[in-house]
Amino acid sequence: MADQDLTAKADIDLLSKAIAAGPMPKGPAMEEFCRLWAQAKPVLEALQPIVRLIPGIGIIGSAALTALLTAGNAASAALCKS
Repeated sequence: MADQDLTAKADIDLLSKAIAAGPMPKGPAMEEFCRLWAQAKPVLEALQPIVRLIPGIGIIGSAALTALLTAGNAASAALCKS
């Protein structure tokens, strides 16, 4: 589990740098993302162990949520003021 945490942290760092290097959105869209991500992230994290238990789609659903959380965390780190 610790290795996965380190990999996820490295992925978030790389994605954050790539997002920050690109064109920066301004205005309401960025503010809306930051506001929504703060609310959506805990819900997605809570859903992940539940989705993992669903027969047939659990592994794929959990992987999709992991990818979504990684990308969302990277975008949040690059765009949102904590």
